[in-house]
Amino acid sequence: MFELMLNLDEPAPDEGPRSYFERQRLGFLKVREEGREHMMQKLRQVEASDYQSLEEAVNRYLPPETPLDIYFTIDNFNQGMFREASVFLSVLMMDPETFSIRGLAHEVHHGGVLSWFKRDERWRQWMSKELSPQRLGAELLIYLVGEGLANHLLSPRAISIIERPSSEREKRHNARIRMLEESYPSLVASIENIVEKALKGELDSAREEYKGFSTDYSGVGLPAGHFTSAKMVAEILNENDESIIVELIKDPWKFFVIYNNLNRKTHNFSKDVIDFYSGV
Repeated sequence: MFELMLNLDEPAPDEGPRSYFERQRLGFLKVREEGREHMMQKLRQVEASDYQSLEEAVNRYLPPETPLDIYFTIDNFNQGMFREASVFLSVLMMDPETFSIRGLAHEVHHGGVLSWFKRDERWRQWMSKELSPQRLGAELLIYLVGEGLANHLLSPRAISIIERPSSEREKRHNARIRMLEESYPSLVASIENIVEKALKGELDSAREEYKGFSTDYSGVGLPAGHFTSAKMVAEILNENDESIIVELIKDPWKFFVIYNNLNRKTHNFSKDVIDFYSGV
């Protein structure tokens, strides 16, 4: 990588304009064009951020002693990501005018949730079973718990209507939110459909439906599953105190039982779904 940075005017060794090293090279060229002061502005923003508020927000919504590390990178391929209990944010790709400590807290929370899931023996076993209902079920479970908690608790603006939208992007965001709100009951029911398809052996169809649920092809950047899981968490918290958050992270297999036990809920999950996640 350092050799690449020292020879930016030469094409990257791997082929294709979308290749990893070529994207890195083009990103470094952009940084060079923007100039040193722009880069220093980004670094000053990182240094001046309120990490105490980040720590307080994340600690409030994670079990005690959750191991977490935050790294700032010079990566032109990944703006942000998490691996194990580590969170990475690229200084090169961040916008100093829109950088949000709350947004970073969202990713840090994901890292914390993943660290607890990986302590769970059954979840690890399910993840090891390639091309199985258990593997898809494990992916769906961490998606619902992780994205549901992070979006509802730390990024509520991402799943809410923006008052007085001032740009086309914000208007598209609002249109997406309204569509998801109207579709919410069917979106919750689609979770059951994914699980039941997998249990019937229709894995390709189930995985395709899960992909559509967890990916946004509209260009807005808000998958239906992010919105749906956050709304489900909101329903759960309407009838439970905050201690339920840690309970869901440490014992996520209760997610559907807890939801079904709500007095007011959007959908009642089938016995097949409950038994699947309860290990019956």
